[in-house]
Amino acid sequence: MKKHEKLFLISSLLMLAIAIVIFVNIVFSKKHLSGNIPPQQQTASNCITPSQAINDEGNGQSECVQFAVGSTYVSSAGNAYLDENSDSSNYGFIVWMPSSDSFGSSATSQYANQQVDVTGNITQYDGAPEIQVTDPSQITLAN
Repeated sequence: MKKHEKLFLISSLLMLAIAIVIFVNIVFSKKHLSGNIPPQQQTASNCITPSQAINDEGNGQSECVQFAVGSTYVSSAGNAYLDENSDSSNYGFIVWMPSSDSFGSSATSQYANQQVDVTGNITQYDGAPEIQVTDPSQITLAN
């Protein structure tokens, strides 16, 4: 290989490396600016929103999420569910409460159409963020 061919190859590889660095920088800065990585917004009660909970799924940390309960449901097994969405065919943020005497029979009715704060580990259920509540103290009416 001649000297000018080597120089051409080296300069081409250098330009390619610079282009890759610029491309990666643009992609990550646009992703942040477009809202795909939202800043942590706190509610009045210092909880995060359901849309932010999606980003925190499975992080292993306990979070407080504030949302308006759009619908409630009690399964045949007695498990109670609070859903952010009123449309049961499309889950929003979900709270799952196991069948238990500690929640009482009115667990869903007391939270229906209310703004609530729920604290617990965020997991996923059918593609929606969920907190499994095992103690009534994990759910409070928002101020």
